[in-house]
Amino acid sequence: MKTTLQYLLIAALGLLPGAALAQMKIGFINSDQLKEQLPEIKAAQQQLELLQQQRTQEDEGRQAKLAQMEENFRKQEMLLSEASKAEKQAEYEAEGQKLMEFRQNTQEEVMKKNFELHNPIFEKINTAIKLVAEEEGYDYVLDAGSAGGAVVYANDKYDLTDKLLKRLQVGGAVPAKAPATGSGN
Repeated sequence: MKTTLQYLLIAALGLLPGAALAQMKIGFINSDQLKEQLPEIKAAQQQLELLQQQRTQEDEGRQAKLAQMEENFRKQEMLLSEASKAEKQAEYEAEGQKLMEFRQNTQEEVMKKNFELHNPIFEKINTAIKLVAEEEGYDYVLDAGSAGGAVVYANDKYDLTDKLLKRLQVGGAVPAKAPATGSGN
């Protein structure tokens, strides 16, 4: 989606006459620098890392318990009846299933926490970008960080979406080519 928007922006800029392009004001931000220097982002990252460390320790404990169960089973296997072996095997499999569920839940928890911590910060950043862009008269603001030139603000007067939709709904994006004549000379 971002790539498509970038191509549309480049195409739109290419179609503009030189005078109109000269009047357009384009700025950029560096999101990587924001991530490094904003205290709110650093604090959110620290909270997220702490949660991940806690869950990693818990995961390691569960893994050790599972390994211990397997080792105990191997040591006692020759002495156990078939019924006891089946019972121990079922306990081991249940514990393995719990570990897999824990990992899945942990992954979901970390993703949810990441969103909870970062979303308000990103909303604040986007609001600030919009305000600065409007105050300073920028038509577009690009992100020169790892987002790779994504448009983070665009003046609505350059939005071609409605015109493009109308064109596509009327009969396609480009006129059909006339069939070539076969004269060859």
